[in-house]
Amino acid sequence: EGRGREIPRFLRRPVEANDIIRRDYKAQPYDGAATLFKAELYAWNHPNAHDGWLDLVKDGLEIRPIPGRHFEIVKPPHVEVLARELSDCLERAQANAMDSIVAFDKAS
Repeated sequence: EGRGREIPRFLRRPVEANDIIRRDYKAQPYDGAATLFKAELYAWNHPNAHDGWLDLVKDGLEIRPIPGRHFEIVKPPHVEVLARELSDCLERAQANAMDSIVAFDKAS
């Protein structure tokens, strides 16, 4: 909205969209590593609701706690923490990618 664009219909009601996705999508194992940005406060009664990721991510799952509840972490003030954590992860991934490229060049 801030850019003068209309919000797509499916994003206007994210809870309903997530329910449809959750019902119809079957997650597949992932052979790489991943990072989960997890709300520190639980939106549901099950504190381990996201533990299924541990079974899907085969090369290690890093969990980064973000203050707030599930739907709050993308809103101020918690989104600032999420942004810092995401920036850190992206910087680390870029550094690792560069290290791999340098190691490949030296091996060639």
